[in-house]
Amino acid sequence: MKTLYVILFLLGSLFRVAAQRNEPEQAVIKVTGRVMDSLSRQPVAYATINFYGQDRAKPSGGAMTGSKGTFSMSGLPTGNYTVTVECIGYGTRTVGPFAADGKRPALVIGDISLLKKATDLQAATVTATRGLVENKLDKMVYNAEKDVTSLGGVATDLLKKVPMVSVDVDGNVDIMGYS
Repeated sequence: MKTLYVILFLLGSLFRVAAQRNEPEQAVIKVTGRVMDSLSRQPVAYATINFYGQDRAKPSGGAMTGSKGTFSMSGLPTGNYTVTVECIGYGTRTVGPFAADGKRPALVIGDISLLKKATDLQAATVTATRGLVENKLDKMVYNAEKDVTSLGGVATDLLKKVPMVSVDVDGNVDIMGYS
């Protein structure tokens, strides 16, 4: 029985040794850069940076610029990459290709300038109808012509609907404390 345990122990050790074999590591690269406005030379915050490998439709990695327009992406495997930069209000910019080889642990792209996207808007006409009650700087206006329920009524029925005005059963009008 003891020899059975020894044989099982040795077989288990062989599987453990096979699991410990290291594959050759592929070098990883750190890419840094800065995104700037092309006219004002100010940093562009919160721009999206995508790294596309050679002949790939999906990005291999991505980053976002900070408040000073800088970005840093770690963990890219070696290869050739194009960098696509997008930001709201700016046109998309593609730069590259860049060769990220294992000889240098860091690749500095430098400044990437973005052009503002200009869009022409057509003329717009804004129309609005007056509400039933309008608050102005020094007064409140009740538009009685907008009240369809008051078309066949009397003035006291209309005054009962006006804000800050109260009418008692005898028809006496009280305006927010004034009699």
